[in-house]
Amino acid sequence: MTTPTTPKPTLAFFGGTGGCAGAALALSLKAGYTVHALARTPSKLSKFMSETHGVPDETLNSHLHIIEGSVSDTQAVRNVLLIEGTVASVVVFGIGSYPKFNKSLLTPFTLDDPHVCAGAMRAVVEAVDGLKCYLRGEVGRERKPLLVTISTTGVTRKTRDVPAVVLPMYHYFLRVMHDDKREMEDILEAATVGSKREGKKPFGRSVVVRPSLLTDGEPKGLEKVRVGWEVHADESKEGQGPAVGYAISRADVGAWIFAEVIEKEASTPWAGKAVRTRIPVYETEMWEVLTMALMA
Repeated sequence: MTTPTTPKPTLAFFGGTGGCAGAALALSLKAGYTVHALARTPSKLSKFMSETHGVPDETLNSHLHIIEGSVSDTQAVRNVLLIEGTVASVVVFGIGSYPKFNKSLLTPFTLDDPHVCAGAMRAVVEAVDGLKCYLRGEVGRERKPLLVTISTTGVTRKTRDVPAVVLPMYHYFLRVMHDDKREMEDILEAATVGSKREGKKPFGRSVVVRPSLLTDGEPKGLEKVRVGWEVHADESKEGQGPAVGYAISRADVGAWIFAEVIEKEASTPWAGKAVRTRIPVYETEMWEVLTMALMA
């Protein structure tokens, strides 16, 4: 957590027009953080921040620098990551895509790019590794960034983290999306210091957020959010276990990321963990849960 005598960490956002990352981005800007964000259409992101999240124009002008481009543009990704001559302290990864109907009994829903999240994560990993000469910290030491990514429940290889009643439907309808998220997590895990997997290690720490089915409903507040976790970087270790639930709003996920990861950057207790967030089922209408299950 920052104090009046310590500078705020710098932030790099990928997927800032999404519901979860967008909510975290808006809170970061209102709190005075310096942010770089990637956007295919900068005006869309600016409008999203001002009209949907109420971020004042003067704050956008002074604290948000939008780099136009896509994650496939290596130079654009590097420009997002490089802030004030060094790599951003925290990287927020919220890239994703909406599923579309597929005429297949095996995969009734798919994505335009079945590897959209994994491919984008790989591009960010490569970009950060290519900027290692800009990593600054204590004398003789690199200060590798913390990355937090938004994944989903249903991709764990450990304890079940979705209600049993929706489990068959969950895996059947969301199979392609889950495969992509799982691959994305594996790429990040291999790129984090402390991982036993082979590969470059450009990230000092990482946090994987696995929210329950996402809704666009009104936020319930952090006091309502239930959290469980498992150790992400070591498959042999378990952790607290999942917080099994049906749904959570995108606004609550973004608020949790801001409060627990960005604000506590230097001392966040969630580094190295896959975190499950959800709202108790009685806080969410069941019709909304079923609808989002088909649209998630």
